[in-house]
Amino acid sequence: VRDLILKQITPYAVDKAVNGSSLSKQIKGAGNLNGAADNALSPNKSIVYFIFALLTLYAAAALAAALFVNRLKWLYAALVGISCLVFLGLSWSSGIFKPAAAGAAVKVHGAVTRTYALTSVYPYGQEEVRVKIPGAFFASALDDGGWEAGPSSEEVKFSGKTGQYIYSSSLETTGAGDAALSFDSSGILRGEIKNPLPDRLENCFVLWGDTVIPVGNLAGREKISLNYRPDYNLKGSGDYNYLAALYRASGIQGLRRQLIDYYFYNVDDWQSGGRLIGFSGETGDLEINGIRQKAKYTVLHVFNIAVAGVSQETYLPGETIRPVVDYGPGGAGSEGAAKREYPGEDGKEMKVYFVLPPGLKPLGISFTAPPGRAGGIVLVYNYSSKAWDDPGGGSPTGERIQDYVTGGPLLLKICGGARATLPQIEVKGVRE
Repeated sequence: VRDLILKQITPYAVDKAVNGSSLSKQIKGAGNLNGAADNALSPNKSIVYFIFALLTLYAAAALAAALFVNRLKWLYAALVGISCLVFLGLSWSSGIFKPAAAGAAVKVHGAVTRTYALTSVYPYGQEEVRVKIPGAFFASALDDGGWEAGPSSEEVKFSGKTGQYIYSSSLETTGAGDAALSFDSSGILRGEIKNPLPDRLENCFVLWGDTVIPVGNLAGREKISLNYRPDYNLKGSGDYNYLAALYRASGIQGLRRQLIDYYFYNVDDWQSGGRLIGFSGETGDLEINGIRQKAKYTVLHVFNIAVAGVSQETYLPGETIRPVVDYGPGGAGSEGAAKREYPGEDGKEMKVYFVLPPGLKPLGISFTAPPGRAGGIVLVYNYSSKAWDDPGGGSPTGERIQDYVTGGPLLLKICGGARATLPQIEVKGVRE
């Protein structure tokens, strides 16, 4: 019975056991999406072009009136009056005088699609603003006074004198299915990648552990064939530098990095395969003071990809198995949690769990980035001797690999008085 229970241990369960609910982490981290959320509220291009054309016409008429003062005074007066009416109408219709909203969101697709969103609401001086986000099972105003939270039937309320950010979570049961890739006998990753959405995806790339494969933009429902020999272009970056290396390899720039940062550090996506990642612009429904309206969102989409080997042998590169970190007192709010590193304080320690996929018998586990290269001490728990072993900087397992994984997840302890980066592990094994 004990062995059966251990085989069913998931990263999600371990994270909940050591860190509790991830909701507070997701809400706190959503504040870092404010730049991407505000950027989505950009003016309509057609209105901008029309105003520019109108200003050009106004300038031309004003110049003509100045040149022909006596004969075209009526034209100048008429144009000024018409321009004022047009500008007032455009301002009113474009929402300058009423509340507006825009946002940024991360969607993790699968049988159930999970959405994590930050909506920026501009109240335009109203004394009280009531916001409903249809479909959200949780909504929270991000302010220093706490949360105003409840199911989607309830409203988030706040003072309308200044803008406000609202975090929301939602679930959809009509998610996209997983794609699949496999290795051939020559070590080339082959398969078909599809954008399962009807909308265009931009800056797409396939991420498999420590390999990034840029694929560019994908039209709605577009399929492409992938034939790629993994070059492990992120290998050795370590957990702390992983995203910086990913941005260099994928070419992601600007505020879109905020969305990837949020996904990487705050979203519980523990599957150990690959991922197709891309961006889109979408509109979402919400109600502000009882009036239903549209809000523009910049969205990061993540789709799971199953990756299979040519035989029973399995190789999982670095970062395929993401760490579950126990930060000790203070939890995810502790120093170092934002970038998943050990801050380095005497008398304190941090534990890191790596949960292997079910059905995988490991034959070798090694670090792909030097653990504690900034000076921390890294130890590995031995379930057989019930003691902490020194891995010696290279491999935590050696010939006694089962001593470190048969009693539970691979467990590391980082301690000492110096900062330490979190290691990444690669696993070679067979499917049972």
